[in-house]
Amino acid sequence: DIGIAGGVSANSHLREKFIQLGNQKRLHVHIPKISFCTDNAAMIAMSGYFLEMEERFADLSVSAQARLKM
Repeated sequence: DIGIAGGVSANSHLREKFIQLGNQKRLHVHIPKISFCTDNAAMIAMSGYFLEMEERFADLSVSAQARLKM
């Protein structure tokens, strides 16, 4: 089986390619309805809002980390 989810699963080209691959490989492809294909932008925006309300800011020495170890 192949499944895609999240904001990227709303990409129509990606959806078509996964369906084609599934047909070629005889796999079941699971893709949610477009209305369920969202990302977490609203959650990130709210987190930023609450941090701003507390006047918690990072200085310019901070850099983004895609895979932060917890």
